Amino acid sequence: WAVFGKCKKAMVEGAEYMYPANYGEGCAIHAEPGHSACSDTSTGTPLTVNRSAWCDTAFSWVNPCECTASDMAASAYFPGLYYSYSVCGATDSYTTAAPSSDLKASAGCPSPEPPSAT
Repeated sequence: WAVFGKCKKAMVEGAEYMYPANYGEGCAIHAEPGHSACSDTSTGTPLTVNRSAWCDTAFSWVNPCECTASDMAASAYFPGLYYSYSVCGATDSYTTAAPSSDLKASAGCPSPEPPSAT
């Protein structure tokens, strides 16, 4: 989603914020400059008090067609991208909705190959 390594706008809590080009790439704790649970959204500076636990939990983007993690979820910030905390050995305390059972279908994943007629 980062074109030529530039920042990307994300819609978070009804407002647009700039996120780093590498946001969500690889298992890491990723900066959350646009979420009031993690940062002062007027400056993007991380909160030092009253910070939600999920702000400091590693996650990564995943390929929805190959991921088997039970906590895989669609990104609310970046449509078309999917994330998981468990692939990083962490527990998802951010996602409040139950995971959709048809994420693979909504992601447009191909159907499995039909059985061969041998």
